[in-house]
Amino acid sequence: MMNRVLVPFGTKENYTPLNRELFWNVENQTLYIWYDKWIPIAGDYKQFLMKAGDNLEIVYRDDDLEKLYPILRLKDDIDINTMTLGKNSNTARWKGTVKIGEVKDTTFFPVVNYSAGSKDVVGGEFLIKITRGDDIEYGLYHSTLTGCGSMCSNFGSDDKNVKCTVNKITYIDGTTAIGFRTFSSLRKKTTYEEITGEEGLHTRDIYFVINSKDDIYFQDSDGEKVKFTNRFDIISTGTDSDADSYGCHWYEMSMSDFRRITGIPLTTGSNLDQYDNNSYVYFDIYINDQSQFSIDRAFITHTRADTGEDDIVSDGKIWCHNPYWMTPNDKSVVDVSDGFEFLDNVFDDSSNNLDYTPGSPIKIMSVYMVIPGQTTTVTHTELLYLPPDKIEVWFNGWNIRESDPSFEKVESDISSSIVVARD
Repeated sequence: MMNRVLVPFGTKENYTPLNRELFWNVENQTLYIWYDKWIPIAGDYKQFLMKAGDNLEIVYRDDDLEKLYPILRLKDDIDINTMTLGKNSNTARWKGTVKIGEVKDTTFFPVVNYSAGSKDVVGGEFLIKITRGDDIEYGLYHSTLTGCGSMCSNFGSDDKNVKCTVNKITYIDGTTAIGFRTFSSLRKKTTYEEITGEEGLHTRDIYFVINSKDDIYFQDSDGEKVKFTNRFDIISTGTDSDADSYGCHWYEMSMSDFRRITGIPLTTGSNLDQYDNNSYVYFDIYINDQSQFSIDRAFITHTRADTGEDDIVSDGKIWCHNPYWMTPNDKSVVDVSDGFEFLDNVFDDSSNNLDYTPGSPIKIMSVYMVIPGQTTTVTHTELLYLPPDKIEVWFNGWNIRESDPSFEKVESDISSSIVVARD
Protein backbone atom coordinates (compact mmCIF):
# COMPACT_ATOMS: atom_id res chain seq x y z
CA MET A 1 0.00 0.00 0.00
CA MET A 2 1.44 3.33 -1.06
CA ASN A 3 1.66 6.24 1.32
CA ARG A 4 -0.07 9.43 0.25
CA VAL A 5 1.85 12.68 0.56
CA LEU A 6 -0.36 15.64 1.17
CA VAL A 7 0.83 19.23 0.72
CA PRO A 8 -0.65 22.33 2.26
CA PHE A 9 -2.91 24.42 0.06
CA GLY A 10 -4.65 27.76 0.10
CA THR A 11 -3.48 31.29 -0.65
CA LYS A 12 0.29 31.48 -0.50
CA GLU A 13 0.28 35.11 0.68
CA ASN A 14 -1.49 33.95 3.88
CA TYR A 15 0.85 31.01 4.58
CA THR A 16 4.21 30.91 6.39
CA PRO A 17 6.22 28.09 4.76
CA LEU A 18 9.28 26.16 5.81
CA ASN A 19 12.33 26.09 3.56
CA ARG A 20 11.92 23.53 0.69
CA GLU A 21 8.22 23.12 1.56
CA LEU A 22 5.69 22.46 -1.20
CA PHE A 23 2.47 24.50 -1.37
CA TRP A 24 -0.54 24.36 -3.74
CA ASN A 25 -1.90 27.82 -4.48
CA VAL A 26 -5.61 27.56 -5.23
CA GLU A 27 -5.87 31.03 -6.75
CA ASN A 28 -3.83 30.29 -9.86
CA GLN A 29 -3.77 26.46 -9.69
CA THR A 30 0.01 26.35 -9.37
CA LEU A 31 2.39 24.21 -7.27
CA TYR A 32 5.15 26.21 -5.54
CA ILE A 33 8.23 25.36 -3.47
CA TRP A 34 9.59 27.83 -0.93
CA TYR A 35 13.30 28.47 -1.10
CA ASP A 36 13.77 31.96 0.30
CA LYS A 37 10.97 32.86 -2.14
CA TRP A 38 8.04 31.20 -3.90
CA ILE A 39 9.21 29.29 -6.98
CA PRO A 40 6.51 27.85 -9.34
CA ILE A 41 7.29 24.28 -10.39
CA ALA A 42 4.01 23.00 -11.88
CA GLY A 43 0.44 23.90 -12.72
CA ASP A 44 -1.16 26.53 -14.92
CA TYR A 45 1.64 29.01 -14.24
CA LYS A 46 4.17 26.70 -15.86
CA GLN A 47 1.98 24.78 -18.28
CA PHE A 48 0.22 27.47 -20.27
CA LEU A 49 -2.88 26.38 -22.15
CA MET A 50 -2.31 26.10 -25.88
CA LYS A 51 -4.74 28.03 -28.06
CA ALA A 52 -5.32 27.93 -31.79
CA GLY A 53 -5.53 31.15 -33.82
CA ASP A 54 -5.57 32.54 -37.37
CA ASN A 55 -2.19 30.96 -38.17
CA LEU A 56 -1.94 28.23 -35.44
CA GLU A 57 -3.76 24.93 -35.04
CA ILE A 58 -3.85 22.16 -32.39
CA VAL A 59 -3.50 18.57 -33.58
CA TYR A 60 -3.10 15.15 -31.87
CA ARG A 61 -1.15 12.04 -32.78
CA ASP A 62 -3.14 9.17 -34.25
CA ASP A 63 -2.38 7.00 -31.19
CA ASP A 64 -3.50 9.71 -28.72
CA LEU A 65 -7.11 8.52 -28.67
CA GLU A 66 -7.93 10.37 -25.45
CA LYS A 67 -6.38 13.58 -26.80
CA LEU A 68 -4.08 14.03 -23.82
CA TYR A 69 -1.03 15.34 -25.70
CA PRO A 70 -1.89 18.31 -27.92
CA ILE A 71 0.61 19.55 -30.52
CA LEU A 72 0.63 23.24 -31.53
CA ARG A 73 1.80 23.93 -35.09
CA LEU A 74 1.52 26.43 -37.98
CA LYS A 75 -1.27 25.97 -40.47
CA ASP A 76 -0.39 25.10 -44.06
CA ASP A 77 -1.48 28.55 -45.31
CA ILE A 78 -0.68 31.45 -42.99
CA ASP A 79 -1.60 35.12 -43.32
CA ILE A 80 1.27 37.52 -42.53
CA ASN A 81 2.26 41.05 -43.45
CA THR A 82 5.98 40.31 -43.68
CA MET A 83 8.53 37.75 -42.56
CA THR A 84 12.33 37.76 -42.25
CA LEU A 85 14.15 34.48 -42.96
CA GLY A 86 17.69 33.73 -41.81
CA LYS A 87 17.48 35.64 -38.50
CA ASN A 88 19.92 33.38 -36.62
CA SER A 89 22.30 32.54 -39.45
CA ASN A 90 25.19 34.18 -41.24
CA THR A 91 23.19 34.29 -44.47
CA ALA A 92 21.85 37.66 -45.62
CA ARG A 93 18.24 37.91 -44.56
CA TRP A 94 15.44 37.29 -47.05
CA LYS A 95 12.58 39.72 -46.47
CA GLY A 96 9.04 38.48 -47.11
CA THR A 97 6.53 40.69 -48.91
CA VAL A 98 6.62 44.15 -47.34
CA LYS A 99 5.74 47.59 -48.65
CA ILE A 100 8.92 49.57 -49.29
CA GLY A 101 7.12 52.89 -49.62
CA GLU A 102 5.38 55.25 -52.03
CA VAL A 103 6.14 58.43 -53.97
CA LYS A 104 3.82 61.06 -55.45
CA ASP A 105 3.92 63.28 -58.56
CA THR A 106 7.02 61.65 -60.03
CA THR A 107 7.96 59.01 -62.61
CA PHE A 108 10.79 57.62 -60.41
CA PHE A 109 10.69 55.33 -57.37
CA PRO A 110 14.09 55.20 -55.57
CA VAL A 111 15.23 51.85 -54.11
CA VAL A 112 18.92 52.36 -53.14
CA ASN A 113 21.12 55.42 -52.70
CA TYR A 114 23.93 55.57 -55.25
CA SER A 115 27.66 55.86 -54.55
CA ALA A 116 30.65 54.46 -56.44
CA GLY A 117 31.80 52.18 -53.62
CA SER A 118 28.38 51.17 -52.31
CA LYS A 119 27.78 47.53 -51.40
CA ASP A 120 24.02 47.97 -51.04
CA VAL A 121 21.93 45.46 -52.96
CA VAL A 122 18.19 44.86 -53.15
CA GLY A 123 17.09 41.93 -55.26
CA GLY A 124 14.02 39.78 -55.63
CA GLU A 125 10.39 40.27 -56.55
CA PHE A 126 8.89 43.76 -56.82
CA LEU A 127 5.15 44.43 -56.98
CA ILE A 128 4.53 47.91 -58.41
CA LYS A 129 1.21 49.78 -58.34
CA ILE A 130 1.01 52.99 -60.42
CA THR A 131 -1.95 55.36 -60.10
CA ARG A 132 -2.74 57.82 -62.94
CA GLY A 133 -6.02 59.58 -62.16
CA ASP A 134 -8.70 56.88 -62.32
CA ASP A 135 -6.35 54.38 -64.01
CA ILE A 136 -4.26 51.91 -62.00
CA GLU A 137 -1.42 49.77 -63.40
CA TYR A 138 -0.20 46.63 -61.61
CA GLY A 139 3.31 45.37 -62.43
CA LEU A 140 5.49 42.43 -61.38
CA TYR A 141 9.29 42.57 -61.79
CA HIS A 142 12.19 40.29 -60.89
CA SER A 143 15.05 42.73 -60.46
CA THR A 144 18.41 43.36 -58.83
CA LEU A 145 19.38 46.93 -57.95
CA THR A 146 22.86 47.76 -56.60
CA GLY A 147 24.00 50.94 -54.87
CA CYS A 148 27.06 51.19 -57.13
CA GLY A 149 24.85 51.02 -60.24
CA SER A 150 26.59 48.03 -61.84
CA MET A 151 25.25 44.51 -62.48
CA CYS A 152 21.63 45.68 -62.24
CA SER A 153 18.97 43.54 -63.91
CA ASN A 154 15.27 43.92 -64.62
CA PHE A 155 12.66 41.46 -65.97
CA GLY A 156 8.90 41.92 -65.96
CA SER A 157 5.99 44.03 -67.14
CA ASP A 158 2.57 45.32 -66.07
CA ASP A 159 -1.04 44.87 -67.12
CA LYS A 160 -0.77 47.82 -69.56
CA ASN A 161 2.30 46.21 -71.20
CA VAL A 162 4.37 49.32 -70.46
CA LYS A 163 7.65 48.28 -68.88
CA CYS A 164 9.46 50.09 -66.06
CA THR A 165 13.22 50.48 -66.45
CA VAL A 166 15.91 50.58 -63.77
CA ASN A 167 17.46 54.06 -63.84
CA LYS A 168 20.19 56.05 -62.16
CA ILE A 169 18.65 59.41 -61.25
CA THR A 170 20.51 62.56 -60.27
CA TYR A 171 18.49 65.21 -58.45
CA ILE A 172 18.98 68.96 -58.57
CA ASP A 173 20.41 68.90 -55.02
CA GLY A 174 23.20 66.56 -56.21
CA THR A 175 21.96 63.35 -54.57
CA THR A 176 21.73 60.20 -56.71
CA ALA A 177 19.62 57.05 -56.45
CA ILE A 178 18.95 53.78 -58.31
CA GLY A 179 15.32 52.75 -58.78
CA PHE A 180 12.38 52.12 -61.11
CA ARG A 181 11.24 54.68 -63.67
CA THR A 182 7.99 54.79 -65.65
CA PHE A 183 6.64 57.43 -68.07
CA SER A 184 4.53 60.57 -68.03
CA SER A 185 1.13 60.13 -69.69
CA LEU A 186 -1.11 62.52 -71.61
CA ARG A 187 -3.95 63.49 -69.28
CA LYS A 188 -6.47 66.27 -68.90
CA LYS A 189 -5.70 69.00 -66.34
CA THR A 190 -8.53 71.33 -65.33
CA THR A 191 -7.88 74.85 -64.03
CA TYR A 192 -10.26 77.67 -63.20
CA GLU A 193 -9.84 81.35 -64.07
CA GLU A 194 -11.85 84.33 -62.82
CA ILE A 195 -12.48 87.02 -65.45
CA THR A 196 -13.84 90.43 -64.49
CA GLY A 197 -15.50 92.88 -66.93
CA GLU A 198 -18.44 95.28 -67.11
CA GLU A 199 -21.19 93.28 -68.76
CA GLY A 200 -20.22 89.63 -68.28
CA LEU A 201 -19.11 86.76 -70.44
CA HIS A 202 -20.33 85.50 -73.80
CA THR A 203 -19.83 81.92 -75.00
CA ARG A 204 -19.76 81.00 -78.65
CA ASP A 205 -20.45 77.33 -79.34
CA ILE A 206 -18.73 75.73 -82.33
CA TYR A 207 -20.28 72.76 -84.12
CA PHE A 208 -18.88 70.12 -86.45
CA VAL A 209 -21.06 69.11 -89.40
CA ILE A 210 -20.40 66.08 -91.63
CA ASN A 211 -22.42 65.74 -94.80
CA SER A 212 -19.98 63.15 -96.18
CA LYS A 213 -16.26 62.46 -96.02
CA ASP A 214 -15.87 65.01 -98.84
CA ASP A 215 -18.05 67.71 -97.25
CA ILE A 216 -17.16 68.74 -93.67
CA TYR A 217 -17.45 72.21 -92.10
CA PHE A 218 -17.53 74.22 -88.88
CA GLN A 219 -20.66 76.09 -87.88
CA ASP A 220 -21.04 78.62 -85.05
CA SER A 221 -24.06 79.18 -82.81
CA ASP A 222 -25.30 81.91 -85.21
CA GLY A 223 -25.33 79.51 -88.18
CA GLU A 224 -22.26 80.84 -89.98
CA LYS A 225 -20.27 78.11 -91.76
CA VAL A 226 -16.66 77.55 -92.86
CA LYS A 227 -15.84 74.48 -94.95
CA PHE A 228 -12.72 72.32 -94.61
CA THR A 229 -10.51 71.63 -97.62
CA ASN A 230 -9.99 67.92 -98.16
CA ARG A 231 -6.25 67.15 -98.25
CA PHE A 232 -6.54 63.61 -99.56
CA ASP A 233 -3.17 64.16 -101.23
CA ILE A 234 -1.58 63.91 -97.75
CA ILE A 235 -1.95 60.37 -96.46
CA SER A 236 -2.57 60.00 -92.72
CA THR A 237 -0.57 57.36 -90.86
CA GLY A 238 -3.84 56.48 -89.12
CA THR A 239 -5.05 54.51 -92.15
CA ASP A 240 -3.51 52.13 -94.63
CA SER A 241 -6.21 52.60 -97.25
CA ASP A 242 -6.04 54.68 -100.39
CA ALA A 243 -7.10 58.31 -100.51
CA ASP A 244 -10.60 57.71 -101.89
CA SER A 245 -11.79 55.28 -99.21
CA TYR A 246 -13.18 55.81 -95.74
CA GLY A 247 -10.63 56.02 -92.92
CA CYS A 248 -8.30 58.71 -91.51
CA HIS A 249 -7.68 61.80 -93.65
CA TRP A 250 -6.31 65.30 -93.17
CA TYR A 251 -8.67 68.31 -93.47
CA GLU A 252 -7.38 71.87 -93.81
CA MET A 253 -8.66 75.35 -92.85
CA SER A 254 -6.90 78.71 -92.92
CA MET A 255 -6.26 80.35 -89.54
CA SER A 256 -8.13 83.45 -90.70
CA ASP A 257 -11.27 81.34 -91.33
CA PHE A 258 -10.68 79.41 -88.11
CA ARG A 259 -10.44 82.62 -86.05
CA ARG A 260 -13.47 84.08 -87.80
CA ILE A 261 -15.73 81.08 -87.08
CA THR A 262 -14.49 80.63 -83.50
CA GLY A 263 -14.13 84.30 -82.59
CA ILE A 264 -10.66 83.68 -81.12
CA PRO A 265 -8.67 86.95 -81.29
CA LEU A 266 -5.07 87.31 -82.49
CA THR A 267 -3.92 87.94 -78.91
CA THR A 268 -5.04 85.54 -76.20
CA GLY A 269 -1.95 85.21 -73.97
CA SER A 270 -1.62 81.51 -74.91
CA ASN A 271 0.80 79.67 -77.23
CA LEU A 272 -1.82 80.08 -79.95
CA ASP A 273 -0.62 83.69 -80.40
CA GLN A 274 2.50 82.37 -82.18
CA TYR A 275 0.34 81.61 -85.24
CA ASP A 276 -1.04 84.56 -87.19
CA ASN A 277 -3.79 84.53 -89.81
CA ASN A 278 -1.33 83.39 -92.50
CA SER A 279 -1.12 80.01 -90.74
CA TYR A 280 -3.21 76.85 -91.30
CA VAL A 281 -5.05 74.43 -89.00
CA TYR A 282 -5.24 70.70 -89.81
CA PHE A 283 -7.57 68.03 -88.42
CA ASP A 284 -6.89 64.30 -88.83
CA ILE A 285 -10.45 62.90 -88.93
CA TYR A 286 -11.55 59.27 -89.02
CA ILE A 287 -14.86 58.52 -90.81
CA ASN A 288 -16.25 55.09 -91.62
CA ASP A 289 -19.21 53.91 -93.69
CA GLN A 290 -21.24 53.20 -90.52
CA SER A 291 -21.63 56.97 -89.98
CA GLN A 292 -19.08 57.12 -87.16
CA PHE A 293 -16.23 59.54 -86.72
CA SER A 294 -13.45 60.61 -84.36
CA ILE A 295 -11.01 63.50 -84.30
CA ASP A 296 -7.64 61.81 -83.89
CA ARG A 297 -5.19 64.69 -84.22
CA ALA A 298 -5.13 68.46 -84.75
CA PHE A 299 -2.15 70.69 -85.61
CA ILE A 300 -1.42 74.28 -86.66
CA THR A 301 1.34 75.12 -89.16
CA HIS A 302 2.97 78.45 -90.01
CA THR A 303 2.75 77.65 -93.72
CA ARG A 304 0.50 75.48 -95.85
CA ALA A 305 1.55 71.82 -95.98
CA ASP A 306 2.88 70.84 -99.38
CA THR A 307 5.00 67.69 -99.21
CA GLY A 308 3.14 65.51 -96.74
CA GLU A 309 2.24 64.70 -93.16
CA ASP A 310 5.66 65.71 -91.79
CA ASP A 311 4.87 69.33 -92.72
CA ILE A 312 1.86 69.13 -90.42
CA VAL A 313 3.11 67.25 -87.37
CA SER A 314 6.37 69.23 -87.13
CA ASP A 315 4.74 72.46 -85.96
CA GLY A 316 2.10 73.29 -83.31
CA LYS A 317 0.23 70.42 -81.65
CA ILE A 318 -3.40 71.09 -80.59
CA TRP A 319 -4.50 67.52 -79.86
CA CYS A 320 -3.32 63.94 -80.32
CA HIS A 321 -5.84 61.14 -79.71
CA ASN A 322 -3.15 58.56 -78.92
CA PRO A 323 0.30 59.79 -77.77
CA TYR A 324 1.93 56.53 -78.83
CA TRP A 325 1.22 57.42 -82.45
CA MET A 326 3.66 60.29 -82.02
CA THR A 327 6.39 58.34 -80.24
CA PRO A 328 9.25 58.43 -81.10
CA ASN A 329 8.39 60.63 -84.12
CA ASP A 330 6.84 63.60 -82.31
CA LYS A 331 8.27 66.52 -84.27
CA SER A 332 5.96 69.24 -82.92
CA VAL A 333 7.81 72.31 -81.68
CA VAL A 334 5.09 73.84 -79.49
CA ASP A 335 1.95 72.75 -77.65
CA VAL A 336 -0.94 75.13 -78.45
CA SER A 337 -3.63 73.18 -76.56
CA ASP A 338 -3.62 75.87 -73.84
CA GLY A 339 -5.72 78.03 -76.17
CA PHE A 340 -8.69 75.65 -76.32
CA GLU A 341 -11.49 74.26 -74.19
CA PHE A 342 -11.88 70.57 -75.07
CA LEU A 343 -15.12 68.62 -74.85
CA ASP A 344 -14.58 65.13 -73.44
CA ASN A 345 -17.12 63.44 -75.70
CA VAL A 346 -15.36 64.63 -78.87
CA PHE A 347 -11.70 64.90 -77.84
CA ASP A 348 -11.62 61.44 -76.27
CA ASP A 349 -8.34 59.60 -75.64
CA SER A 350 -10.00 56.17 -75.82
CA SER A 351 -10.69 54.17 -78.96
CA ASN A 352 -14.36 55.21 -79.06
CA ASN A 353 -15.92 56.56 -82.24
CA LEU A 354 -18.94 58.86 -82.21
CA ASP A 355 -22.09 58.25 -84.22
CA TYR A 356 -23.19 61.12 -86.47
CA THR A 357 -26.16 61.93 -88.62
CA PRO A 358 -25.15 63.47 -91.96
CA GLY A 359 -25.89 67.20 -91.91
CA SER A 360 -26.59 67.36 -88.14
CA PRO A 361 -24.36 69.68 -86.04
CA ILE A 362 -22.18 68.14 -83.31
CA LYS A 363 -20.86 70.49 -80.62
CA ILE A 364 -17.08 70.39 -80.74
CA MET A 365 -15.91 73.26 -78.52
CA SER A 366 -16.89 76.34 -76.56
CA VAL A 367 -15.08 79.65 -77.05
CA TYR A 368 -15.23 82.13 -74.17
CA MET A 369 -15.10 85.84 -75.01
CA VAL A 370 -15.05 88.51 -72.33
CA ILE A 371 -17.46 91.38 -72.60
CA PRO A 372 -16.47 93.90 -69.86
CA GLY A 373 -18.72 93.25 -66.91
CA GLN A 374 -19.11 91.00 -63.88
CA THR A 375 -16.64 88.41 -62.58
CA THR A 376 -17.11 85.03 -64.23
CA THR A 377 -15.25 81.76 -63.63
CA VAL A 378 -14.00 80.09 -66.80
CA THR A 379 -12.95 76.45 -66.85
CA HIS A 380 -9.83 75.56 -68.84
CA THR A 381 -8.97 71.99 -69.71
CA GLU A 382 -5.42 71.30 -70.86
CA LEU A 383 -3.89 68.12 -72.23
CA LEU A 384 -0.53 67.73 -70.50
CA TYR A 385 2.06 65.01 -70.06
CA LEU A 386 1.85 64.40 -66.30
CA PRO A 387 3.76 62.01 -64.01
CA PRO A 388 1.81 59.37 -62.07
CA ASP A 389 -0.16 60.60 -59.07
CA LYS A 390 1.40 57.83 -56.98
CA ILE A 391 3.80 54.87 -57.24
CA GLU A 392 3.68 52.17 -54.54
CA VAL A 393 6.15 49.29 -54.31
CA TRP A 394 6.04 46.02 -52.36
CA PHE A 395 9.10 43.78 -52.12
CA ASN A 396 10.03 40.15 -51.48
CA GLY A 397 13.72 39.23 -51.49
CA TRP A 398 17.23 40.22 -50.36
CA ASN A 399 17.43 43.66 -48.75
CA ILE A 400 20.92 44.86 -47.80
CA ARG A 401 21.03 48.65 -47.46
CA GLU A 402 23.00 50.96 -45.19
CA SER A 403 20.35 53.67 -45.54
CA ASP A 404 16.96 54.14 -47.17
CA PRO A 405 16.46 56.67 -49.99
CA SER A 406 14.15 59.67 -49.67
CA PHE A 407 10.60 59.35 -50.95
CA GLU A 408 9.96 63.12 -50.82
CA LYS A 409 11.36 64.07 -54.25
CA VAL A 410 8.98 65.00 -57.10
CA GLU A 411 9.41 65.11 -60.89
CA SER A 412 10.69 68.70 -60.92
CA ASP A 413 13.54 67.67 -58.59
CA ILE A 414 15.05 65.35 -61.25
CA SER A 415 18.10 66.76 -63.03
CA SER A 416 19.16 63.79 -65.20
CA SER A 417 18.32 60.13 -65.80
CA ILE A 418 20.28 57.16 -67.21
CA VAL A 419 18.85 53.68 -67.90
CA VAL A 420 21.06 51.03 -66.24
CA ALA A 421 18.82 47.98 -66.83
CA ARG A 422 15.80 47.15 -68.95
CA ASP A 423 13.85 44.01 -69.85
